[in-house]
Amino acid sequence: MLELTVLERENPGLKQDEINLHEIISQKAEIYRIIIQERGGELKSSLVAENPSIQGDPMHIGNIIDNLLDNAIKYSDKSPTIEISTQNQSKAIILTIKDNGIGVDSMDIPFIFDKFFRVSQGNLHQTKGFGLGLSYVKMITELHGGTIRLESKLGSGTAVILKFPIFEINKAQSNESKNSFS
Repeated sequence: MLELTVLERENPGLKQDEINLHEIISQKAEIYRIIIQERGGELKSSLVAENPSIQGDPMHIGNIIDNLLDNAIKYSDKSPTIEISTQNQSKAIILTIKDNGIGVDSMDIPFIFDKFFRVSQGNLHQTKGFGLGLSYVKMITELHGGTIRLESKLGSGTAVILKFPIFEINKAQSNESKNSFS
């Protein structure tokens, strides 16, 4: 919770490195693949974005992927099948994490990214947590210039779609650097 409070400040001090999103996804997928296979499931990936570079903080981008994969596993009532995909769209990269889990009721979707919101199942919360994970994912995505949306149907799984601007070297700056060493 303390980290979320720090991130909500005007200048949270995020790193602004060039990140290869495919590398981070692949690293995280290896870890989660083992957990998914232990539950009799499968992790599929289709990383087809030709330009997977974004600008941002690798730790926080990794945390986003951790959170989404963890949720996909936690909210599965059967052997989880999780699909991770990327594609480029204009000057952006689209990252989709889709599962075959329990899904989210359409009435809860507008609140799913709110801090402390948890989908209720009567008076029981079957899965432990504070309702901060998706709020964090949304905040970090937006701090990286991205957008997030969730598509889900109760009983049919969920897809979380993140859209980040691709990293583009300022061509004028690049040419100046080349000229200064001539």
